[in-house]
Amino acid sequence: MNSPAPGTIPITTTKVINADVTISAEAHTVTFDGEERGRILFIEDSAEVNIRGVDFVRGNAESGGSAINTNGTLTLSDSRLAGNVHALANFGTLTLERVTFAGNSGAGLYNSGVTLVRDSTFTGNRRGVDNASGDLFVLNSRFYGNVATERGGMGAGIANSGSVIVIGSTFYENYAPAGGSAVGTHRGGEVVLAHSLLLGSADSAPCFGGMIDGGGNVQAPGTSCGD
Repeated sequence: MNSPAPGTIPITTTKVINADVTISAEAHTVTFDGEERGRILFIEDSAEVNIRGVDFVRGNAESGGSAINTNGTLTLSDSRLAGNVHALANFGTLTLERVTFAGNSGAGLYNSGVTLVRDSTFTGNRRGVDNASGDLFVLNSRFYGNVATERGGMGAGIANSGSVIVIGSTFYENYAPAGGSAVGTHRGGEVVLAHSLLLGSADSAPCFGGMIDGGGNVQAPGTSCGD
């Protein structure tokens, strides 16, 4: 049996947080490894949690977030979520700063609460963000290499049926069969895009559904993200 790498903590059963707590690993490299056995963290609605400098890998859950599932208030910064299923699911209030979601087999982030994303990266996921009836604010972030693999899939960078505002962000080399390689919206969802780069391809337009052009965008090909 191989020993875990230095700084790696195997998580064999889900850790439940039901009180206010701060977890900081700024001075070290710390990884919580779910070893594909189950969910890593569950945050209850009574908790206010701050996590900095911790990576979450190989979480596994049939529904919700396999690395982190939060119903409370969570601030996550300077962290990486990789190799999970749906990596993080938010049903409360979430702030992400300098967080990378990479190579998750489902969505990097599933949001049904209120989420602010700042200076973060979504790459190699089935979707960067699945915003399901939530409120999502994205600032200065990057979405690339995400592929909505299901038949008729839309919204590889961000798929939306809630409310989304994107400012100063970049989308490139994403793919969705139905279009919306950058952003797709349906079911009455609303999207505002401003000062962002939205690049699609000949077989996957950058946007799907109605968008509000907040100005300062660059998009190609076509005008699917608004004139």
